[in-house]
Amino acid sequence: MALTSIGCGGQGPQVDPHESAAQTRLETARQIDKEQTFDRVTALFNVACAYPKTQYAAIALQQATRTAIHANRRDVSLWLGSKLAELSETERGLSAESIWLKARLMVDGFGDYPAARQLLRRLYTHHAGSPRADNALWMLADLYRVIGAWRKAHETYGILAQHRLDRGWFIGSLRSPYTAKAALLKADIEAYILDDFAAAVASYRSFTSHFSDSPLIDDALLSLAFSYLRNHKKNAANGILSQLGERKLSTDQRKMYRLLLETPDSQIPIPKRLYSTASPRPKRLR
Repeated sequence: MALTSIGCGGQGPQVDPHESAAQTRLETARQIDKEQTFDRVTALFNVACAYPKTQYAAIALQQATRTAIHANRRDVSLWLGSKLAELSETERGLSAESIWLKARLMVDGFGDYPAARQLLRRLYTHHAGSPRADNALWMLADLYRVIGAWRKAHETYGILAQHRLDRGWFIGSLRSPYTAKAALLKADIEAYILDDFAAAVASYRSFTSHFSDSPLIDDALLSLAFSYLRNHKKNAANGILSQLGERKLSTDQRKMYRLLLETPDSQIPIPKRLYSTASPRPKRLR
């Protein structure tokens, strides 16, 4: 809840009346039965319209979008989508959030991936400084991956992998929460889809340098060893595998470790992290 100071000699910090009013109206909107979908979505959207500069505006829009999607009401989603489009043009402070939520509506409400991709590209292009830019890049890359547009996915993960890469003075102060996973997936596409093992080696080595404390480090090291083997650098691969032999690996990681160690020329399955349940199993590109 936002506070405002009334200066020296006053009674101390006070609650911003706009924040308080927005919170009250949001709670009222939340009380509307979920079965009354249109009334609930309208009430939530109107909170954002009435109090666009409060912290509750974005919360209200998020809940309106979630309600419309879960209700599976096409008419409500169409109405909300048009309103979000208007809001993105008229209320600068809510523009990025409105575009992001309309993209979510296109994906989860309509399954309209082309429209979602267009919105996500617009969000990243026009609101690169917004916290939603990272969300937009991640979803855009994921949508490319789902339809098998691997080169587009690779390009997009590459942008995100460099986004706010440096930590700054405080650990984790600037780095995007998506950066490490995007960097790994970019390298994975090079190794397992494009068969560009020289590029994959460089990308995995960059990952181990920048993200040595990441929970994904063992996945990166295993794939680095795989890429070294495919790049005919067996000694380098064995050096990585000797490090991994002393680490606590998951069942899948241990299985890959043994394959690389015992039968280095065998076909290595494409990692599960490269495909989701909504997408077909990827094929290597030639």
